[in-house]
Amino acid sequence: MAFERRRQSIGTPDELKLVPVSYGLGDRNEVAKLVQQKTGENMQSLWMCLPLEEEEALPQREAACVADKVLQAYLAREEICQPVSVRVATRGTSPLRDGLVVDGTRLLGGNHRKEGNRENWKRFRAALESVVRKLERKLVKGDVHIGLSCHLSAAFAVGRFFHQASGWRPSFTSSHNDLVPTRTGARNGLQGNVERLEETGALVVDVDLIGHKAANDASRLVADMGKIGGRGSWTIERTGHLTSCDMAKWARLIGEAIRQAHADCRPKKIHVVLATPAVFAAALGHHMTALEADIVLYEHGSEGYRRSLVLKKEIS
Repeated sequence: MAFERRRQSIGTPDELKLVPVSYGLGDRNEVAKLVQQKTGENMQSLWMCLPLEEEEALPQREAACVADKVLQAYLAREEICQPVSVRVATRGTSPLRDGLVVDGTRLLGGNHRKEGNRENWKRFRAALESVVRKLERKLVKGDVHIGLSCHLSAAFAVGRFFHQASGWRPSFTSSHNDLVPTRTGARNGLQGNVERLEETGALVVDVDLIGHKAANDASRLVADMGKIGGRGSWTIERTGHLTSCDMAKWARLIGEAIRQAHADCRPKKIHVVLATPAVFAAALGHHMTALEADIVLYEHGSEGYRRSLVLKKEIS
């Protein structure tokens, strides 16, 4: 590529990858002329024009298609060292830039805490799935280090995509905790269980490890859900420092309880309300396997918990 030849000729470090994409600017020749007038760069030999429909804004589906193809091309020609590192960012404004980053801060983050809207969460889910599937094609599944600077819904989702039956062996890191999923669960001060309410119906789960009374908020959600097949609620006896070892065992134990409840009442949806550290949410998502149900996640905002992200049952 001409950009690659130019980089080598001037000795620029191999850090910046520039992929020019035009939209609504005319055909290839018109675009090349306009870009050279505005920037001084001759891009005519560097790229092929994508035929996109001309709208006021780039349609989401077409933008996602471009991003997906760019990621595919990048991974095809770049060496990816293992264990691979993936960072997931949906909070704040300045996610870490090293490694492979799934960055949703522009849509879901910002200077103020917000829960995000459903359409933006769908976009995040599609981006996360694209990254995971491309890595599966590029690499032999093994250890993967996942950095979390994100909402609990995002943390749970990344754990779900790298679930325990996927062949990946994830470890989760946040600014406060490091957690490696375990194969054995234990209570170690954890209180709660699943209560069967009806023969069929949705399963509602809440987990509170930080004293935010998530069970009360989950009860308000239940009032508007109709028929409930089961209700699972967990909290801890103590507050204060949470060890990674305890959280890993709690995630395993609760994951097993949810799978058993799913086998008993066969819900079409499992609603999950969390008030936990992000690494716990990721570990719990990691243990969500063999489920023929959509998982509906919630984020806490100014008006309580609101639906955020839906993980369809076809995740494998």
